[in-house]
Amino acid sequence: MIIVLIDYIRIKITTLSMKKYLFNLLLCSMLFAAGCSKDEGSEERIKFRYEVSGSLTTIAQIQFTPSFISIDHDYSWEEYAEESTLPWNKDVELSPLMINPGVRVTVDDAIPGQEVNVKMYREGELIGEHSGRVNADGHLHLGLDYDPAGGVKKSE
Repeated sequence: MIIVLIDYIRIKITTLSMKKYLFNLLLCSMLFAAGCSKDEGSEERIKFRYEVSGSLTTIAQIQFTPSFISIDHDYSWEEYAEESTLPWNKDVELSPLMINPGVRVTVDDAIPGQEVNVKMYREGELIGEHSGRVNADGHLHLGLDYDPAGGVKKSE
């Protein structure tokens, strides 16, 4: 009789522990599912526009931060670099996780003195611009990067 009673108590304790475990597991699963229920496309996006213009008559290589799809996306060269004549522009949508979007223009073998202007817009508002002239060797490099904490940074 004592053995049966001990077995009954052990089974009850095991059953209660199992129920508590299953309840906690179910609760954690529901919380996890609720946190992941957002569609990937429903995440807030910030719209940026890059514009490059000027008197340049040769092709410019333009590198830019492309639309940010996800952290796991493996970007290829074609997604963030183009060769183009001017004027050129690109509209992208970036996740708030993308900290420093930017655009760079490189020119080789151009006519010295030709001008290039770079502008960046955030949600339709001009946030920065940078201009430069092709040097005596026919080269030009301009960069414009946006840092939410420090504004727009220019590079040459």
